[in-house]
Amino acid sequence: FAHTVTVIDLKAQKPIGQVKVGFEPIGLALSNDGKTLYAANFISGEVSVVDTAQLRETTRIPVGRGPFSVALTPDGKLLMVANTLPGQPATDPEASADVTVIDTATNKVLRTVRGPGAMLSCRHMAVSDDGKWSLVAHLAPNANVPTTQLLQGWIQTNALTTIPVSGEGSVV
Repeated sequence: FAHTVTVIDLKAQKPIGQVKVGFEPIGLALSNDGKTLYAANFISGEVSVVDTAQLRETTRIPVGRGPFSVALTPDGKLLMVANTLPGQPATDPEASADVTVIDTATNKVLRTVRGPGAMLSCRHMAVSDDGKWSLVAHLAPNANVPTTQLLQGWIQTNALTTIPVSGEGSVV
């Protein structure tokens, strides 16, 4: 896996440069004005902030474990980061992945929102058009199925969690 984001000239359909970022950039979000690119670096657990005019990384923001997907609010003031892995030990029965909320003006983490129940393997994130809700697609495991009943129950299923962007209200 690379530590770079490749810049492509869409008209010529050719690469025109590369920007060094954290390890394994996987999720990307471009600011509304096109001046800033955010890259979720899965292995290094950071978000790289890239100046698109200079084609250089300006900072890295530490987030949760395995950041996978990023989404900006419609006004561009907040960046939501879906972290794939729980921050708690695997032995913790309440272990759950989380979402990091970043202020894009300061590039500082405002808060981390823990998922409800066992939210694992967050894959995709979006923000509602009104900017009030963040939507996270993830796996919801059921660790309570006895091994003798595996054929009768489910072990994992897909789920969608809604998180209030403001930090006020319930995570569902």
